[in-house]
Amino acid sequence: MSERRINRAPTLPVILIALGGLFLISVLGYGYYNLILSNPKPASLPEIVAEFSLQRHVFGTQAVDEINQLHRLEFPLSSGAVGIYGENGEITIWVSGAPAKWMAARLTNDMEERIAEANSPFSALDERDGGYRLIYEVDGLGQKHFYFQSGKLLIWLAADHAIAEDVLIDTLEFYP
Repeated sequence: MSERRINRAPTLPVILIALGGLFLISVLGYGYYNLILSNPKPASLPEIVAEFSLQRHVFGTQAVDEINQLHRLEFPLSSGAVGIYGENGEITIWVSGAPAKWMAARLTNDMEERIAEANSPFSALDERDGGYRLIYEVDGLGQKHFYFQSGKLLIWLAADHAIAEDVLIDTLEFYP
C-alpha cells in the first residue's frame, strides 16, 4: 500500500497575515483621515457670480472653523471656503469639502433632515432635480438659499431674492 500525502497550505499563518494586513491598512487609513481633517485645504470659489465680484473670503482651516461655528457643531471637513460677493454682501457661498463623496452625501442629507424638522430659521421651499443631483431651495434670514452636493463638496449659497436664480445658475456651472 502506498502512502499518499495531501499537501495543504497552512491556513492559520495565511489568516494571521491577512488580518495583520487589514489591521495595517486600517491604522494607516485612520491616520490619513485624521491628518486631512486636522489640516483642511482651501476649496475653490468663483471670482464672479451673477456679475458680482468676490469681495471677502476665507479658505481652509479658517473657513472650516467659521462653518463649524455657524452650526455650533464639528463636521468632518477636509476643505472649506467662504466667499462674500458684492459691495453690500448680496451673495455668500459656503463650500464644505468632505473626505469622500458618500460623506458629502450624508452631510447634505443631514442638512435636509434638520431643516425639515422646522427647528431652523429656514423654511423649505422646493427640491429641484439637477439631473444627477438634488438642489434644495430654502428661504430665510431675508434671502433665498440653495444647497447641493458636487462630488466631495457641499455647496450652500445665499442670495438676495432678485438675483437668486442667476446666482444658482452660475454656481452650478462652477461646481458641476
